[in-house]
Amino acid sequence: MFQLIKTFIAVYESRNFTQAAEQLYLSQPTISLQVKKLEEQLMTSLFIRNGKQEIRPTEAADFFYPKALQMLELWEDSAQRIREKENFREHCIIACSNTCGVYLVPQIVAYLIRLYPMIDFTLEMMNSEEVLHQLEQNKADIGFVEKPVRSEVLNQKIIFRDELVLVGDPASDYWIMREDHSGMRLVNEDYLKQNNLNPHLIQVNNGEMALSLLNA
Repeated sequence: MFQLIKTFIAVYESRNFTQAAEQLYLSQPTISLQVKKLEEQLMTSLFIRNGKQEIRPTEAADFFYPKALQMLELWEDSAQRIREKENFREHCIIACSNTCGVYLVPQIVAYLIRLYPMIDFTLEMMNSEEVLHQLEQNKADIGFVEKPVRSEVLNQKIIFRDELVLVGDPASDYWIMREDHSGMRLVNEDYLKQNNLNPHLIQVNNGEMALSLLNA
């Protein structure tokens, strides 16, 4: 089964049976046969053939791809750790946007390490789109963002509600604004638009810097 999954991943990423065969050191007929076997087991088509070389993944393939990465990674990690007789500690990568990373995630992790003492946590801060990408590519296990994002393959849940407060001199011609793709920027832009405001922008990519600028 895992060989079929490896073949599927190679074909999905390369969009080419020949390149997948070269990557896995298999013949092209073997690649085609393994994809066909996987399609039979899943009872659906995974690729649409457009000529001899060009292929296009189906909607089912787009859905299955991140799941396949996760299954393969879990299998290889478990097999290696059993062979090496490790202490079986688990590792969890948490990706979070800046605001969540500074104010929310540390409190959650403090609770998680008490609940799961055999798990080692890694925290990585990035913008909301990058968090989404890391999760979809199975490079992170949990993500926290304050900006609405869309994904067909991830489970999403609201866990906290916060309120932004307008601070500073209302008569100022300047507005401190977070960087592009920031959840804070999205809310600020909506506010400016709704109130027909067009101030000069001072753009920063860090919340602490924004507070220091405000104080100055």
